[in-house]
Amino acid sequence: MLSIIPTNALAKDESINVLKEDFIYKYSGVDLVSKNFNRNRMTTKEEEAYDALLEIMYEENKSVATAEGYTKEEYVNLADGILSENETIEDIPSNGFTFYSASHGTISTKMLGGILNGVITATLLVIGVGSVAELIKQMGKEAAKEWVEKHVKKSVVNKLTAIGLGAFGTYAGNIIKGIVDAYVDPGQWLAEKIDGIDKIPSNGDIELW
Repeated sequence: MLSIIPTNALAKDESINVLKEDFIYKYSGVDLVSKNFNRNRMTTKEEEAYDALLEIMYEENKSVATAEGYTKEEYVNLADGILSENETIEDIPSNGFTFYSASHGTISTKMLGGILNGVITATLLVIGVGSVAELIKQMGKEAAKEWVEKHVKKSVVNKLTAIGLGAFGTYAGNIIKGIVDAYVDPGQWLAEKIDGIDKIPSNGDIELW
């Protein structure tokens, strides 16, 4: 039977898997979350792990970054600024595209999903796991949901608050276990759920007002 999945999509997934495997091999146990993604608080190894995480985030979101007008360097710097809380969404220039629109306090769900995936991946890294799918494989689905509730919830809620999306923090925390069922792209699932309850629901952007 011929595959209906495009060859370039398979190649992309494989390249990301290689990056993640290398990431886990080199940096298992590194806790970037406790350092709040702040380079000034990191050891040399932690900073190397952080750079590797940003590389993975870019590769996973390359098509989104390109569509919204960002070069690799611009996207990585943007993700770095948001994760380290040097920038809130109000500080980020729109670049003429849809990452942020001052008229509505808007961040696109695709860009937010990429940021949330970075936070989720960094939280999993502490126990040497590279994805929610791998967490399920190791623990089983129900145990994975409990682990997510205990560990990922706080990381996600704190990051939403720090970047100016605290209004959605409680809601995100209440549904956080759902990322286990949405293991293929947990950050995007969560971003879309938030989009469903904002000022203009389910339009591909998160409106604050």
